[in-house]
Order: sequence, then structure tokens, then C-alpha cells
Amino acid sequence: MTGQPRSVATRKIAILMADGTDAAAVTTLRQALEGQGAVCEIVAPREGTLGGLPVDRQLSAASSVLYDAVVAADGALLSASARAVFFVLEAFRHGKAVGAVGSGRQLVEAARLPNDVGVIVGDDIATAFAEAVAGHRFYDRDVSGVPA
Repeated sequence: MTGQPRSVATRKIAILMADGTDAAAVTTLRQALEGQGAVCEIVAPREGTLGGLPVDRQLSAASSVLYDAVVAADGALLSASARAVFFVLEAFRHGKAVGAVGSGRQLVEAARLPNDVGVIVGDDIATAFAEAVAGHRFYDRDVSGVPA
């Protein structure tokens, strides 16, 4: 977006988690992003805590339109959730950065996202994902086949 500062600061990022998600990996990623000024929220199928991390928003009460980017930190359970798959698809369709760590790759695969610009998948994605989020949106994606 022209005129937008190229920074992750103030960008709101949803981190999708479920029972069994690697909380240490989420904490490391979250600290890296929040250290640059991002605002991260844990979004999960249920309220309470997951791996000692407080859930900020229940998945049934969340929408990707509330966020600037999304990270799938769990896919083992969430890949079977139509709501979680739609969350990721909608974010992609709207040109937002989509990241996946650990089993979160399974959620990206379940959503059948193409290997496209702004889709960052791996074990240590903090730097590349922050750069993608700093770019804000990826309007040149071909989203014609994305059902969201």
C-alpha cells in the first residue's frame, strides 16, 4: 500500500492454536513479533489457556477481518475445523500475510493455499513473517480459485 509505513508495529496478528500446540514455539514467535510492536492474539476453539498461554478470543467469535495477518500454530486439530480453514482462506483472499509453524502446516494444507507471496511456512518464520506483515497486503495474488 503506497504511503504506508513498512513496519510490523501496530499490526494485529491472530495466532491460531488448539490443544497440543507447541506453546514454546508460539511464545518465541509472539515475543519476536511483539518486540517489533505487533499486537498478537491467541485464537482457539475454546476459552481458557492452552499450554499455559491465555486464549484471547474464541475461534467461534473471531474473524480474520479483525486481523492484519494470521499464523497457524496448530493444524493437527484445526485442519478438521471448517471455521479454522475458512479463517485462513479468508485472510489469504484478502491479501494478508499467512504464516504456519509446526503442525500449523497441516492447516495451510487443509485450506489448499497455493505457495504464494506472503505465505510463510517453516520452523523459524519470525523474520520472514514480520517482513511479510510489514508489507501489509499482497494484492497481486491470484485468488480466483479461493472459496472464501
